[in-house]
Amino acid sequence: MLALTTIFGYSLSFMFGFVGFTNTFSHYIAMFGFGMAAAHFAFTLHAAALRKAANACYAFVPIMAIIGVGLHHKLGTNNLITDALMGLLVADLLLLMSLKPRGLLARAFSIRPLVLIGSFSYSIYLIQFPLQQLVWQWSADAAGWSRSTAFFFVAAFGTVSILILSFGFFQLFERPYLKESADGRSRVALADTNA
Repeated sequence: MLALTTIFGYSLSFMFGFVGFTNTFSHYIAMFGFGMAAAHFAFTLHAAALRKAANACYAFVPIMAIIGVGLHHKLGTNNLITDALMGLLVADLLLLMSLKPRGLLARAFSIRPLVLIGSFSYSIYLIQFPLQQLVWQWSADAAGWSRSTAFFFVAAFGTVSILILSFGFFQLFERPYLKESADGRSRVALADTNA
């Protein structure tokens, strides 16, 4: 499945790029595959393999950093490459936190504000891109700011706006259905910050 999603996603990106559509983000299908692979290994590894798998995950982080710096130096900014490296890195970190749930990394990502954001992260995923585009078009682009000023404004104001609107979107459109689901008790407990 990992090979299939990678080949399919990147083939689509190259095909669309060949006909002039350069920002389809079709290669994100591969990122989805990376996440699926991380989830698969997190729940199927036998106890005897956990230590070796965790050590491999630790070793993978600096390797990816070295490869990323080297490729950036050679090729410059290339979304097809940098997105793949980030996808692999995030999948590696997720797998590592699953293998070591009491480790420092897992505990750092388990602080209450991040758990709250995680509870409505699917809503963030659904609406963040158009919201980010609107913030940029209606403010930074319209004002003619420099690239660095526009970046910091969108990163600061845009992030806060997206989080607030995504939480509202979650409350209106996602949470009511979680309550009605067959396994709603456990899912609402994850989404409920008072739990």
